[in-house]
Amino acid sequence: MNKIEYTARKLNSLKQTLIKSFEAINSTSNDPKYYYETIWDLMNQKSNIKEMFVKATLSKQIYLINISSILRKIQNNDESDILDNFLVELNKMYSEYNAMDKEQINIIIYTNIPIKLKSNDNLIETLKYFNLEIFEFSSYNFENELGLDDEIRYKFNCSKFLMLKYAADARDYEFVKSEALNAIYSFFGYITYIHRFNYDTEKWHINEITLDYKITDLQINALIGTNSRYEIFEIGRQYDIMSTSIKMDKSKKIDFNNHMPHECDLLKNVIKLNNNELYDKIKDYFCLYYISALENTIENSFRKFWSLSERIIKDIHGGMKDEKLVKYMEKLLKMCRYPDKIIQRVKFIKTKRNNLVHENIHGEITQSDQAIVKIIAENLILFLICYFNEVTDIGDYKSFYDL
Repeated sequence: MNKIEYTARKLNSLKQTLIKSFEAINSTSNDPKYYYETIWDLMNQKSNIKEMFVKATLSKQIYLINISSILRKIQNNDESDILDNFLVELNKMYSEYNAMDKEQINIIIYTNIPIKLKSNDNLIETLKYFNLEIFEFSSYNFENELGLDDEIRYKFNCSKFLMLKYAADARDYEFVKSEALNAIYSFFGYITYIHRFNYDTEKWHINEITLDYKITDLQINALIGTNSRYEIFEIGRQYDIMSTSIKMDKSKKIDFNNHMPHECDLLKNVIKLNNNELYDKIKDYFCLYYISALENTIENSFRKFWSLSERIIKDIHGGMKDEKLVKYMEKLLKMCRYPDKIIQRVKFIKTKRNNLVHENIHGEITQSDQAIVKIIAENLILFLICYFNEVTDIGDYKSFYDL
């Protein structure tokens, strides 16, 4: 059976951190949680723990739940055996969880999408691309839920906004919750993208709809986890969520009744090709696009759109110096027929980005700077979608980009 194994020779830093953690768990003045995090980070560097946890659909939370008892078991062992004993106990814990039967775990996601769109065909079809579906209140098994009074049931059933569901078979609720967040952010990013990306180069600027510079109003404010029988996990902790989550203002920006642009049809073709590894990467880009679009300050949104653009280019071409990165961005805008007045701004924007990130110089980023970086990210995503049926992995895009 596969096990967690060390893959590095020098483990002294891990050993010393383990020893310090023993002191912390027996102290009333020293918080051991920082050592738990450091041990996890060191294990990520020196072992295959992250890979094994992902294979077993386990989350870091399982490690955090068990690490204290593991450390207490080995704290009195001979110092020369600490590393070996730690690995033995960690593998015991891993094996126990890995041997558990998987069960369906549902994550119910509160959104601010109006309930009237529940029967919208465009919305329903798009949700499927991201392993999401509309949650039906009638599926809930309230007979087994203790402590839910009629008022809470009424509010939960009569929400004015859609609740979505993400379901997966796993052994760990925290793992599925993390996957659900990625799915909903990717979905929100995609929806924001197809409604906010404007082909018209004469209208390249950002949509100035809100005064806080946010590009999207789509958001969630609660996740509720259930088992396969729709019984809520940790009902006492989530009681308040159910009573307050419906108070969000609906999004005023996204109208799913509008005709979906050409990118929607392109994404359908991407799904049909069934290249899951590459599609997962594109979904990650949509997730980052949403996070960038949700920022309500120009500087933060600018920085995140730049990071997304840089990541896509470097995923395709590999590492490169700033000068070459700028040239690739300029080449993209030229290929997409943006005017010179926009293209010539990229090298100056790169300088501003470096001043912000490395020198902590604020106040230089303008809304047009943010908008240019936004359209670079959008055209890169469009480039990936357009050539999806011509490639097998992200590196294959290089030949098309160079052409």
